[in-house]
Amino acid sequence: MAYMKQYYQRNREQLLAHQKQYYQENQEKCLSYQKQYNEKNRDKVLVYHEEYRGKNKERIRNYYREWYKKNGRRRAENYREAIYEWRDEHPERAKASEKLREAIKRGEIKRPEKCENCGRTGTRLHAHHIDYNDFKNVRWLCASCHKLEHNKVRHTE
Repeated sequence: MAYMKQYYQRNREQLLAHQKQYYQENQEKCLSYQKQYNEKNRDKVLVYHEEYRGKNKERIRNYYREWYKKNGRRRAENYREAIYEWRDEHPERAKASEKLREAIKRGEIKRPEKCENCGRTGTRLHAHHIDYNDFKNVRWLCASCHKLEHNKVRHTE
């Protein structure tokens, strides 16, 4: 076993180059395998990612700080105006969001720790309103699931 470890240490660069070349030549096959593995071992993968984020919090934070410094938020120049326009066009949605935000501040409603759809933790959850007349009737979803939920609604209309 020690011999193999020494071998990998001595030939690290060559092995990494070979791996990279193999991946480039077989990208579809590798991605398909990874997708199947993730589906079969969902709980294991979620635990791994949660542990990774816990151990590398500062590293991840610094990465995103640098990324945003370099690339910016990529918001439109009229972002603020677009928000006001959306509020004017959808007063019932804006009112429901505001009521929910106030209820959370007062402690009447507590954000859960994980996404109701995929179970993801360690991220700020979005409130997806099921009925805008009842502002407390929400599903708590991660950003990815929330976007998928809205795309699903658009495709059925």
